[in-house]
Amino acid sequence: MWFKNKLFFLDDWHPFPPCEKEKRRGFFKTNYAKKIVYFILIFSISFSTFSQDKKGTGPKEKSVSGQRKIEKALRKEAREKRRKERAERKAIKAYHKRLQTKKVRKRMKSSKRTAILHNENRREPFYKRMFKKKKKT
Repeated sequence: MWFKNKLFFLDDWHPFPPCEKEKRRGFFKTNYAKKIVYFILIFSISFSTFSQDKKGTGPKEKSVSGQRKIEKALRKEAREKRRKERAERKAIKAYHKRLQTKKVRKRMKSSKRTAILHNENRREPFYKRMFKKKKKT
């Protein structure tokens, strides 16, 4: 074959040329695949252990009792906030009533009473009646 003569230098070519000691021991005659696999394994194990050494990268787990205490405190704060808002609304309503004359307050009271009576006697909306479970007779 004509190309064997042209590519004769590839037979001796290697990315890392051996020194005299390695030539004598037959270093490059052993299996390259095994060496590469061992090399990759050693480095991958060492890198994985380094990556596991870092502490505090994720959120810390909280104990159940600690979580309950936090939730209890949040509920208490929400309860206080609702109580304050309710008291504020009540004060505004009382102030509004106090501004009215006696006749107007009487009229407000009677109109409130009639509204309650009318609303109690009102029929349910059609969408509630439509989706209500029907009683078996």
